[in-house]
Amino acid sequence: MMPAPDVGWGVHAVSAVAPFRRLGRSGAALALAVALVACGGDDGPNVRLGEGEIPAAIPDDFPLPEGAVIGATVVDRDRGRTEMTVQAPMEPAGLARFYGIELVNLGYVIDASSGDDEQWRIEFRRGLLEGSIDMQAVEAGVSEAVVEVNDT
Repeated sequence: MMPAPDVGWGVHAVSAVAPFRRLGRSGAALALAVALVACGGDDGPNVRLGEGEIPAAIPDDFPLPEGAVIGATVVDRDRGRTEMTVQAPMEPAGLARFYGIELVNLGYVIDASSGDDEQWRIEFRRGLLEGSIDMQAVEAGVSEAVVEVNDT
């Protein structure tokens, strides 16, 4: 199995959330908040934590599969990055196919796409926006994606 990809800030976000699966999205958001505080971040004006809503830095037309649920979100203005978790009712390879098709249809360029049955990573860009999607199986028929974009 491939190691979890580094999705920024020196954190392997996909694997960092795994121990908190039983706590649900709220537990994962709490774990992320603790990690940010431990690294010197805070929930002040430069780092905003949220849950359940798409952050403003994510384009309005960013595709979400049917039945997807937005989980924890982080807007880090100091690093110019925004991240959100998305749970979707499909396997990682199916979610990767969905994003591969939908992103291209919306004018994004896919710079990289690779993975296996358990996890997948896509790197994309459109104009000044650059981002990645790291997908991992949560349970049979359910995947979690960590979407990260630069703040343009």
